[in-house]
Amino acid sequence: MPAVITTNVVRGETPVAIQYTLLDSDNDLCSIDMQYSLNGVDFVDCSTDAGGDGVTGLASSQAGVAHTFSWDFVADLG
Repeated sequence: MPAVITTNVVRGETPVAIQYTLLDSDNDLCSIDMQYSLNGVDFVDCSTDAGGDGVTGLASSQAGVAHTFSWDFVADLG
């Protein structure tokens, strides 16, 4: 089963770079769902920016592969 470890969140201007490591014992290509919540109950998909690695076809390994998700938080939060 794949696992994700968030390693760093680089804040500043939009977009926010969310850096994470994707691990999978079978080295499968993986997909992620990146979501946020304003109340801890209801979750919404994050808007992506042109940068980053996207959310599908992501490389993984037993040791982990570093990726970046580029969140356009201004589109989501105003």
